[in-house]
Amino acid sequence: IHYFRDSHVPGYIFSDIETAFSIADLLDALTERAASVPSGEFITAFGRLRSAQFAENRLPTLAELDGAAPNHPVYLHVSFDGPAVTNTLGKTFFEAKGVSVNSSGTFNRGQTANAVQSLFNEYSNEDALRTVKEYMQFSASVGLTTIQNFSGCGGFGGRLGPGVGCEDHYYDLWQQGELCAGSGSHSGRRHGCQYGCKRHLSDRAEYGNCPAGNTKSGRRRCLGSTLPQRVNL
Repeated sequence: IHYFRDSHVPGYIFSDIETAFSIADLLDALTERAASVPSGEFITAFGRLRSAQFAENRLPTLAELDGAAPNHPVYLHVSFDGPAVTNTLGKTFFEAKGVSVNSSGTFNRGQTANAVQSLFNEYSNEDALRTVKEYMQFSASVGLTTIQNFSGCGGFGGRLGPGVGCEDHYYDLWQQGELCAGSGSHSGRRHGCQYGCKRHLSDRAEYGNCPAGNTKSGRRRCLGSTLPQRVNL
């Protein structure tokens, strides 16, 4: 799966959108998510929703997003290249960056790249480490604890800025005892990682500190091995 790409996205990840099956469900989940996000910070979902998942067979409107998260810009992005929708605070942000937004707060399919890149331009290495943690905790909460990754970082029409790491975040979390998912990567080139696998693990590691994903005993194990041009965490 595209685990590295999907865990390196700007904003505070809105994971619960995956289990919303009506606009009302989505808005309730968004209000709950907003309560845990600092005021003024973006709440985002990239590629983790589609209109057909909702009973209304549509995306939420700008006004609906405003009502659910009045103090946060919101950006919801379907598939890889849109369509997408934002709220009033998001629309204000994008227009200030010179990005064209429809009056309804929507972006047509194939016209989202500038919006996405404007978000990536604000995405720091510290932000990336946070989103990796958020994504791992969510995946562990639904039982996904071992991943074979097939992508680099950055995507949906945007690129990571200089100084923003990719695979290294997983190694750093492993060192800190906060790794919630074992991951092997074949991203990028034929036998290697797109961004270069600088570190390799060759020993068995215990990892925990992921409340939603811990086993009954409170610890999980992963086995890493050193292979040419490949990293296993």
